[in-house]
Amino acid sequence: MNHTGHQPQPIKLEPTSDASALSRFWLLVGLALFTLVAASCGSDAPDSVVELEGTLDGQSIGEATPSNPIALRPLQESDLVVDITNTSSSAVTVEHLRIEGEMLDLTFMAYDAGINFTVDPGETRQYQVPVDFFDLDRQAHGYLRTSLKAYDADRTELGSKGFAVDVRGRPFSLMGTFAGLLALMTAASIAMALLAAARRRLPANRIARALRFAIPGLGVGLLLAVAFSMLRIFPLPTTAWIPLVAIPTLIGFALGYLSPAPDNDPFADLTEDEIDELIDLRTSGRADAVKASR
Repeated sequence: MNHTGHQPQPIKLEPTSDASALSRFWLLVGLALFTLVAASCGSDAPDSVVELEGTLDGQSIGEATPSNPIALRPLQESDLVVDITNTSSSAVTVEHLRIEGEMLDLTFMAYDAGINFTVDPGETRQYQVPVDFFDLDRQAHGYLRTSLKAYDADRTELGSKGFAVDVRGRPFSLMGTFAGLLALMTAASIAMALLAAARRRLPANRIARALRFAIPGLGVGLLLAVAFSMLRIFPLPTTAWIPLVAIPTLIGFALGYLSPAPDNDPFADLTEDEIDELIDLRTSGRADAVKASR
């Protein structure tokens, strides 16, 4: 009597790899970093209705350039003397003054003072207010591009004056922590990209490979921009740090785009003994299937 049975199906040997998941993860990281850079390039400042001049601890704000910044120390109370000139055709009431320091267009230092000060059209009035930098060491460390800003009761900016400061804070301040996390993410992205290239596990798509290498380039560029401030080289303006970040990002993108396609052989990383073992398993699996069908 003939027995009919199902023909044994060949055993498919497919490599298990999390390369796709890792590619999606680093793509999301890259998009987040690109969003951070794009968000920092905000809209232009509103038209000023007041002009600000003054001194901080006796040092002229107008003369505090990146090559001659004002030194700020923690636990120090400083005297801020501001000359406010109303350039509009109506009286202006200044409710708040704000000192704001930034790096990569991100704010790392901010101090406010309420003044409630009215200035008539064409008039210049002087106001003196103490500023207590009691927690400065926890906020920043190094050079910062800084602005003195005036606001009305509705928190509308009335005018600003830019200058540079040298913050004598702690390396493990908020700014230092940001730099440390950025360094770890950059190192991890470089290691993962090189490991994927060495194991021939890069994405098959050229654009995906380009983005995989652009992310480490972006991290390197951001680290360079941060180093300019924290190592007290120069506080970079927006027009300088964006090209500095863009150049290594584009270099990484080009390297990834021009990199060779990965080897899709599922047995490329197996030794001869491992291949023989898989063949034995496949053969024994077919034999068991034939026995079961009889």
